[in-house]
Order: sequence, then C-alpha cells, then structure tokens
Amino acid sequence: MSRPRGRGPWAVARPGNRPHGLDDKRSKPPKVPFAGAVLALLLLCPAARGQDFAVEARVETTECFLGESFQFQIQVSGSNNPDQPDVTHLSDEFTVEGPQGQDISRSFRMNINGRVTERVERGYVFHYLLTPKRAGVLKIRPIEVRAEGQTGYTPLIPIQVKTPQEHEHFKLELGASKTTCYVGEPITLRLTWHEGAERNKEKFDLNYPALRHEAFSFPEEHVAADAKVIRDRATGLILPYDVTLTRRGGREFKSFTFRKVAVPLRAGTFELPPATAVCEVLKGYRRVRDDFFPIMARNQPVYEKIVVPSHPLTLRVEPLPQAGRPPNFAGLVGRYEIRADATPREVSVGDPITLTLAVSGSEYLDNVKLPPLHRQEALARDFKIPTEMADGTIEGNRKVFTQTIRAMDARVREVPAIDLPYFDTEAGEYRVARTQPVPLTVHETKVVTARDAEGLEPTAAGSSLEAWSKGIVANYEGPDVLEDHRFGPAAWGRSPGWILLIGFPPLAYFALLAFTVVVRRQYADPMAVRARKAYGNATRALADARARTGAGDPQGHALVLNAITAYLAARLRRPAGVLTFRDVEGPLQRRGVEPDTLAGLKRLFEQCEAGRYAGASLTAADVNALIDQAGELAGRLEKRLK
Repeated sequence: MSRPRGRGPWAVARPGNRPHGLDDKRSKPPKVPFAGAVLALLLLCPAARGQDFAVEARVETTECFLGESFQFQIQVSGSNNPDQPDVTHLSDEFTVEGPQGQDISRSFRMNINGRVTERVERGYVFHYLLTPKRAGVLKIRPIEVRAEGQTGYTPLIPIQVKTPQEHEHFKLELGASKTTCYVGEPITLRLTWHEGAERNKEKFDLNYPALRHEAFSFPEEHVAADAKVIRDRATGLILPYDVTLTRRGGREFKSFTFRKVAVPLRAGTFELPPATAVCEVLKGYRRVRDDFFPIMARNQPVYEKIVVPSHPLTLRVEPLPQAGRPPNFAGLVGRYEIRADATPREVSVGDPITLTLAVSGSEYLDNVKLPPLHRQEALARDFKIPTEMADGTIEGNRKVFTQTIRAMDARVREVPAIDLPYFDTEAGEYRVARTQPVPLTVHETKVVTARDAEGLEPTAAGSSLEAWSKGIVANYEGPDVLEDHRFGPAAWGRSPGWILLIGFPPLAYFALLAFTVVVRRQYADPMAVRARKAYGNATRALADARARTGAGDPQGHALVLNAITAYLAARLRRPAGVLTFRDVEGPLQRRGVEPDTLAGLKRLFEQCEAGRYAGASLTAADVNALIDQAGELAGRLEKRLK
C-alpha cells in the first residue's frame, strides 16, 4: 500500500543541511578503493579514533494538514545516556506528546589481516508526536541536547501545514449527549465518521484533540467483550464504536460512531477543538516498469489522500450549588436508585452478614462510589462495619457493592435504610436515594469461658514408663555398641559428605569459568546472538498474537507487524525499531531472497499497516490469516538468511 501524500520516507535534518528525503540511491555507500577502505576501517577502530558526538532531527513529513499528527525524532550519536531535551518552546506552535526514549546502540566485529577488533556505536533516540495548532509554515526551532559533557543542537525544520477541506463523499461530526452539564456529570462525546457507501478507504486515522482537553477527565469504561473498539494513538484511550447505514442529502453513507465518556472537572464555557480524519482512497492506476522484469509493466494503484475536519464543539459546564448540599454527598451527579439485600437473614450476635447494595439509574456507572457506610448513623449504631469497602462491579445496567457487617445486639431486627445523596441534574437540586430496610433475626450468643474450653471435670493424666527396645531404659554392653570415629584421608574417601565438601569448590570454579567464557563469547557479538534467536522469538510472538486475538484483543494486526519487523531487524542486524518494507527490501534482495517471497512480505506489511489505520475493523479471522502468512514468510526467510 502506498504511503499518504506528503509522507514519504523520513526527512532527516542535520546541522548545516536542509531537510531532505532519504531514498534507496542515496543510502547506497560510495565506491572506495581498497587502500582507502582499509584506512577508513583503521580510523574507525576504538584504539585509533572514538565515536563522534552528533545530533540529528527526523520528521515523518514536512507537509501535513491542520490537526494531523506526525512523528518527530531527535537522534543522538556517540552517547546512549543523553539528558532529556527541553522542548517546551515547541508548544507555541505544536501540541507535543512524549518523549519516549530508545537506546539504539550496536556493536560489531572487524577482522583486518587476522586481527579482530570490536567497535561499539552508541546512540539514543527521543520519539515525539507533534500536532500543529495552526495552518501555515510552522518551525521546529533548534533544540539543545546534552550528553556526557557535550552539547549539540538540532537544526531548524520548517513544516508546511495546510487547512483540511470538506469532502462530498466523507464527513466528520463531533457532538455530545449534552452541551450544557454540571461539574462531575458524566457526558458522552460522539465522533461520527460518514463515508460514502460507494467509496472504499484504504487507510484511516483519527486525530481527536478533544480527548486531551485539560478541563475534562476521560475515565476508563467497562466495555463488553464483544464490543468493537479502537485505541486513540495519542492518548491510548479505548473508544467503543458502532457501525450503521445512514442517509444524508439523499445519499447513503456508512457511519462509524466513536464514543467516549467525559467528566467535567471545573465550571466554565469550553470549546473542544475540531477533530480530523485522514484516509486514502483509490484514485486509479498507472503503468510502471516492473523492477524484476524491466521489459514488462504493471499497474500500480494511485491513492488520493483526504483529510476531513469536523466543526468545534462548545460545552457549558455549570458549578454545583452549595445550598442544600447533604453532609455525606459523595459527588454523584445525575439520577440514581439504590437497592439493598442481606444474607443470611437469621444470625447470632457477631455472625458475618453480607450486605449487597446495587446502584442504577445513570448510563455511566464506572465512577460511582458509595458514601462510607460507617458514617450511616442508623447502620453504625447497631452493626460493626469495616472502614474499607471493596470496589463495586458492573453487572448489566447496575453497579453492585458488597460489604460484611456484624450485628452487635440481639435486639436488632433489621438492616436500616441506607442513604445515597446525589445531585439531580434534571431537577437542579440535591436529592437522596434510599434503600428499603432488610428484616433480620438475631439470636443471643453463649459466652464460652476458659472452664468450658478445659472441661468441667478434672481428668487424671499420666502414663507408666514402658521399656523401649532401643531406648535409654535398656543397657547394652560389648564392642558392638561402639562406633568407628577414626579421622583422616582414608575416612574422607568413604564419606559422601567429605567427598562433596572437598570436590565442590574446584567443580564450582570450573563451572563458573565455563559460564564466563560462554557469556563473553555471546556478548562479543550480541547482534549474532540476537539473529540466532530471531526465528524462535518471532514464532512465540506470533503464537502470542493468535492467543490475544482469540481473547478479543483488537490490536492483533499490530502484534503481527511487530513480530515480523523484530525478526527482520534481528536477522539483518539492524537496530530494534520501526522498520518499513522499503527499509528491508534492498538488504533482502542482496541476500538472495526470491521475488515471490519479497512480494508476499510487501503484501503483509501493507495489510498490517492498513489494519493499524483501520483500527479494530479487521476481524479475528483476518488477523489469523495474517499470522499464518507471517509464519510462512518467516520460515522461508529463515532458510535463506541463515
């Protein structure tokens, strides 16, 4: 699958150079005479020259749309322990997510005229996700990077930001269940993507900046196991969604509605920024020359990149009134009901009673918490109540809490009513939901004394001494009862304990020596060890992807892509990180990998990347097919790359 327009290979910016795209021709090493190559290798040896400290900056694209996120990297060479850069000035023009750090150090061995030398290249990468705040030419200004007493600067990188345009075949709408609400009242944000039924998108990505608004919290929700979900790339939040067919302006659309609960944290009027959706649509085909058979041509798909914006959304949040607030108000806002039950209902004083409380009424119950039960005056008067209470569980449209209580008096006849105060948003006032009393039968408990525990009547205790055939009661005489206690080398050789005590130190020394030799050989070339383990690790990663897909994990396609890229990085001795098919195509061709295997690998990358943009729209069967395809390709590559 082709990349979106404006997102070619990563642009690299070095001090003194303009950003440029990397292509296959530029990545090929120049031809160097043999004598020059030997001199270069000698200069690279640690004994002759250390690794230079350098700082580079990389951007995923130098052209994007307003609201479209892109990756930005700061790559440090010559150190794997740099200080975290200060990027606060970037927030003037970008929303900054990150950083995530990654050690990219590597080591390799060189054999020059029979002399083996080892070189270690140290490096570190900081990963950021940037989202432009306005259209126009924005600038990623120089960033200072310090490491081990050295300082470097990234260059200035201009980013061209375009304004998204509405499209007749695609629409994006941002809405909410309520546009006027109260502080603490859960509301549901709805982002709906409409795509024309006759148009098929190839890639899809959402940028949802409203989920990062500081005036709202976005709690984790209870999601059914069979629900369709995607994960927001910037925040990691889970977004359940539904798919329906709708008609707009006399045309039929396939509509995807993504939902997320938001809880206002403070009062005020807030404008949620517009969301954007990025997709690729097949525009047509063009004839291109085949790389493997130059005399032949093939049809290459041409995709159009479409970025569609939504409108902003304004929400007004009202403060909760102070007048009439109950003393045990726990922050519940909405409308609620509460029911109680107790088991068993016939007990003795001090016996445990399981009190069950079920709260319902609100659409969102995950954040519901009960007021402390030990502060319920009527309940605390007759029952012993622990101060801690377990979190409730969601059961259908209610949240169930359980607590153990104990009656303190036989005169108790019921579990009294329990109050649940809340603020009714429809009535605009505080109200109290109340349970019905639960009847109980409580019996007296007999007090057990020490005399009861020991017995009412004294019991004579004692026993006569009996002769034991081999005990101290019998006396024996004669040399047979004497043991041999001679001490010396002859006795050591007959004793397993002495043999172990004398032989263990040298055995332990040689075992430790052998282990040290093996470990040193492995760490002398860690890339080789990583390459040997690559296929086994890939097999286990694919098996884990199959198991997690069967358990309902919507990110199976990402697990498959991670498994195959990790395998290729290890086998090709590349640093662990994100690889694309373009990164590995050339090295695999030079290693003699067959064209059909390369074509299959390219399709696998495209399908997995399509799944990454399409979120959970891939079914479990689709992901399992990708896992089978990845396993077959890894086996074929392993035979060629060994």
